[in-house]
Amino acid sequence: MATKPVPEGYLFSKGYTYYVFGLVCLLMMFDFADRMIISSILPLIKKEWVLTDAQCGLLSTAVSVCMFLFVVPISILVDRWSRRKAIALMSALWSIAAGAGAFVTSFTQLLITRAFIGIGEAAYAPAGVSLISALFPEKRRAVMIGTFNAFIGIGMVVGMMAGAAIAVKWGWRHALGIVALPGLILAILMYFTKEYKTIALERKVDAPVAGGAKAVQLSKKKIIIDFFKTPSLLTSYISFATQSFVYMSIIIFLPTYYMRTWGVSLQQASTMTSVPIVILIVAGPIGGWIMDKWMSKNVTARMYFPTISYALAATFMMCSFGLLPPGNLAYVLLLIGFFMHAAAGSGPICVTQEVTHPGVRAMTYGVGLVFQHLLGSAPGPLVSGLISDKFGLPSAMLFASSVGLISAVVLFIGSFYYKKDRENVEKVVLQAEN
Repeated sequence: MATKPVPEGYLFSKGYTYYVFGLVCLLMMFDFADRMIISSILPLIKKEWVLTDAQCGLLSTAVSVCMFLFVVPISILVDRWSRRKAIALMSALWSIAAGAGAFVTSFTQLLITRAFIGIGEAAYAPAGVSLISALFPEKRRAVMIGTFNAFIGIGMVVGMMAGAAIAVKWGWRHALGIVALPGLILAILMYFTKEYKTIALERKVDAPVAGGAKAVQLSKKKIIIDFFKTPSLLTSYISFATQSFVYMSIIIFLPTYYMRTWGVSLQQASTMTSVPIVILIVAGPIGGWIMDKWMSKNVTARMYFPTISYALAATFMMCSFGLLPPGNLAYVLLLIGFFMHAAAGSGPICVTQEVTHPGVRAMTYGVGLVFQHLLGSAPGPLVSGLISDKFGLPSAMLFASSVGLISAVVLFIGSFYYKKDRENVEKVVLQAEN
C-alpha cells in the first residue's frame, strides 16, 4: 500500500501529526492539573496545619524554584538528545511526585513533593513547543502553540474542580493521588512516538576558496552571544516574567480571595475561579489565529498583538480588584482581563522559536522560563502572600495585576527589532525520524 504524501510544511501525515500533538496537549493538561490542584485544596491544608498565607504561597513557589533550577540543563538535553523521550521521562517523574502527595503527613513533606513536581515539569513546555514548532508549518505556529497553551486552562479546571470535589468527599490527600494517575499512561504512549532528527549546531558561511558555503560548528560562547544580541528575544523574556508574576499570583490566591472577600464557600470559590480559567481555553487559539492571520500581512504582528492584549488585560484586572466592589461587573471585567492575557501568550513564545537557531529551540524557550520562574512565578505568589499578610488580599491582587503593564511596554520596544532578528536566523530543513 502506498503511503500518503506528507503535506508541505509538515514532517508526517496530518493524522499522525495531530496524534502526537494530542498527546503533547493532554500532557500539558495534566502538567497543570498536578501543579494547580493545590489551589483548590489550599484552604483545607491551611486549616489542618494552621499555615500562613506566605507558607501557602511557598507550596507554589517551590515548584517554580525547581523549574527555574532545572529548566536550562534539561532543555539542553531535549535539544541534543530527544524531545519525545525527554517528554516521556519528565511526565512520569512529575506524575509520581504528585501522587506521592497523597501520603504526606507534614507541611515539609508536601513541600518536598512539590519540589519534585517542579523538577519533572521543568522543561516540558520547551520540549513541547520545540516539537510543535517542527510538526507544523510556520504559518500555523501561533494557533497551534495557542491551542497547546489552551490545555493549561483545561488542566487548571481539571485540577481545581476535580481536586475540590474529591477533597470534599475523601480528603485532599486522595485528590492529589487520583489526579496524578493519567500522566503515567500518557508518558508511556509519548515514548513510542516519532519526531524530527536532532539538528546539528552549525551555521553556513561563505567559503570562496572552497567554492561555496561551508558548515561551521557553533560554539557555546557564540550561542550565548547571539542570545544577548537579539533584542526581540530579550524583551520577550522580560514579558515572560511579568505575565507569569501576574498570572500565578492571581490564580493561586483567587479561590481564597473569593472565600475571604466575597464570603462564598470552597466549592463556589473553586467554580468562580474555574470560569475565568475556562476563558483561557478559547483565548489561546483565538489569539494565535489572529496573530497568524495578521502576520501574513505584517510580520511584526507577533509583537504588536501581545503588546495590545497585555495592556488591556492589566487595565481590566486592576479595575476588577481595585475600583469595583464584589459583584457581576467586577467579575466580568476579570473575565475580559483573563481573555486578553491568554490571547497574547503564544506571541512571545513564537518569537523564541523564530529568532534563534532551530537547533536550540528548546533551550531558547528554556532560558525564557528561567526569567519566567525567577522573576515571575517564583516570587509572585510569595510576594503576593506577604502583601496579603500585611495589607490584605485585595491589595495583593491589585498589585499583581498592575505588573502586567510592564509586559506591554517591553514587547512594544522589542517590536522595533523583531523583523531584523528573524532575518539573521540560520535556515535549516528538518528531517523526520524513520
